[in-house]
Amino acid sequence: MDQFKDIYDKGKMAIIHGVGFENSPRSHFRAMDIWHTCETNKIGTDGWIAKVIRDLDPTGENVLKGVNFGPKGCPEP
Repeated sequence: MDQFKDIYDKGKMAIIHGVGFENSPRSHFRAMDIWHTCETNKIGTDGWIAKVIRDLDPTGENVLKGVNFGPKGCPEP
């Protein structure tokens, strides 16, 4: 954080509070899907865990790479 403070003190950085988008849903998780995909009608299905799993087995040699318990993505509002 010290590096950020130095930049801020020099007047080269600003903090913008309350950034969001119009008609945002009440669900944090649905809102994150919208932020990550930039689409209000798309459910995010690929997160950081999926990317790590792909990196761990880039050639697809293993049949079982990961296990998910629960719903896929978030339900539409």
